[in-house]
Amino acid sequence: VKALEELSQLFSQRTSQQLAALMPAWISAMNRLSVDNDRRVREIMYQSMVPLVQNLQKSLAPSVKPLFPSWWLNCYDHQREVSRAAQNAFSLAFPPHRTFQVLQFCRTEFLARVTENLNHNV
Repeated sequence: VKALEELSQLFSQRTSQQLAALMPAWISAMNRLSVDNDRRVREIMYQSMVPLVQNLQKSLAPSVKPLFPSWWLNCYDHQREVSRAAQNAFSLAFPPHRTFQVLQFCRTEFLARVTENLNHNV
């Protein structure tokens, strides 16, 4: 939790070029953290995405497909704090009128993740 809070500060202090270089590592970490059992970890992870999204803006585009499945699923997390944090970061990245376009763009990755989750739980 402390490391994620520090990461949030780092995200707000770096340039978009520096943050773009960090994205492959962040994608991997985010996808693992998005299923962490600790609600606070998931919540703070999405809170830390706010400065990341704000600084990257359109530079986030190449990372959308690998980020989307976990991000979208956590927008509907059973813990209200997690879903609010994920939705807040998502709405900063994608205005409401673009949500359907993002869903269409990432549908293959999303369906693959859902299928993987369902097969894993069988």
